[in-house]
Amino acid sequence: MANKKVTELQETTSITNSDYLLISQGGESKKIKANTFSTKTEVTQQIQTSLDGLSDDYATKEELNELKTSVSNGKTLIADAITDKGVPTSATDTFQTMANNIRDIEGGGSGGATEEFYGDIVVNKTTVNVNNVDTDSIKIKLNQRPTNNQIVTITTGNHITLSQTSLTFTPTNWNVEQSIIISHNSDELTDHTGTITLSSQNVSDVIITVNVTNSSLISYGNIVINKTSLTFNKDENETFTIKLDKAPSVNQNVNITIDDNNLTLDKSIITFTPTNYNTEQTVTVSSSVATTATITLSSEGVSSKSINVTIVEQSSGTVG
Repeated sequence: MANKKVTELQETTSITNSDYLLISQGGESKKIKANTFSTKTEVTQQIQTSLDGLSDDYATKEELNELKTSVSNGKTLIADAITDKGVPTSATDTFQTMANNIRDIEGGGSGGATEEFYGDIVVNKTTVNVNNVDTDSIKIKLNQRPTNNQIVTITTGNHITLSQTSLTFTPTNWNVEQSIIISHNSDELTDHTGTITLSSQNVSDVIITVNVTNSSLISYGNIVINKTSLTFNKDENETFTIKLDKAPSVNQNVNITIDDNNLTLDKSIITFTPTNYNTEQTVTVSSSVATTATITLSSEGVSSKSINVTIVEQSSGTVG
């Protein structure tokens, strides 16, 4: 409880017989007339007497916070207990909702049988892409707590391999994502589309589309650059361009690296698609010091390309 304290009056305080003092504490107040005292000591004594007459029955901020925490923790325990009895309940529900849910448990539904609850299947994506080299994965959980353990069965067609064919979700781990890895059977030599079906009792199936590509059928474009060497002044910059000589069958990344940290590149990777493969992409090179270096351009399935870079103190032109 808060302490009662009287702040001393300043020496300049003066009170006339018509003045009133309003004493407040804990939501209560008392008004006293200053017609029977005139000195600071008398005023202080009168204020203390009035404070003593006010109620002490109120809570501090710390006590209120402790009460809120206790209520919140208690609601969580009650919600979990109700849910365990087959009626999904959240700690954020009102006490009236919790009371109604408790009555549902006691009523037991039609014929006294407790209703069972199941969670709908939730996935992080509905399309995956695999080949006989690269795998993909999906993450699965439920949208609500099941009454009992709930099994999700995973099935697929030929040429698609699954790391697991079933997952079990319990009333405690129902919202924790579980992963399955999808891979391609390399015996299949043609590109095709397959499906994965996730099913569970009393809920709708979820269908995953699988795009299958055989890596032996993947093609890449050769790297084409407009310059094989660059020479420019320090504190300036120079550019070169990159494209591919033919359309790749899949997105193709060109990685750009340099062997001298004094040089700066505005791009470290460029992605070409089957549609933009012949559109030149520009890379800018700069340096604040005079030096020499080599830029290397590399990509999967094709030969790398190199560009020799010379940065000078004085202008000597640019070699293309």
